[in-house]
Amino acid sequence: MEWSDINIRRCSMISLFTVAEAPFTNMEWSDINIRRCSMISLFTVAEAPFTNMEWSDINIRRCSMISLFTVAEAPFTNMEWSDINIRICSMISLFTVAEAPFTNMEWSDINIRRCSMISLFTVAEAPFTNMEWSDINIRRCSMISLFTVAEAPFTNMEWSDINIRRCSMISLFTVAEAPFTNMEWSDINIRRCSMISLFTVANKKQVRENQLSYFHLFKAII
Repeated sequence: MEWSDINIRRCSMISLFTVAEAPFTNMEWSDINIRRCSMISLFTVAEAPFTNMEWSDINIRRCSMISLFTVAEAPFTNMEWSDINIRICSMISLFTVAEAPFTNMEWSDINIRRCSMISLFTVAEAPFTNMEWSDINIRRCSMISLFTVAEAPFTNMEWSDINIRRCSMISLFTVAEAPFTNMEWSDINIRRCSMISLFTVANKKQVRENQLSYFHLFKAII
């Protein structure tokens, strides 16, 4: 299946691309532009085993959402984060990574900007293989949960060229309950963020210490 040049503008929707219990193979999404949307769920993917999926040139602008990329209980290993810029965001927790084994994941150059959303890409109980996300731009975001990653012990992780500015967020990167393999995220840029928790990456002891320190920091801020 190939989707190409999909432009959705000025939409107020509840569910766009609700994919459930559907085994897709060799799917490619290209040039998907979604603008001026106020939605509850965009790309709700549940209980769907995807293989060889590539998402490319996805632009989502002026959205009102709460959760972007909610992925739960996923064992990842060999994660590399590179060139991550997060700006102009209101979040509390950016990259809360704890107690979850990831494998062969690379995140790079993801742009998320000026968005206020509820749920974008709700992925639950879906075993993905060979997934590549590329050129995802999300602008004007004010979100509660963007990529919350919890209970994940990371191995061989490299973070490079990470710029996080002026972010205040609650949760960025929620990853749980999804066994992903050979996943690559590219072009992740999030700018102007002011946050409380940035990159909680450690063993359980370190994670607990970080969580405690971030808790006190959060109490002090509020």
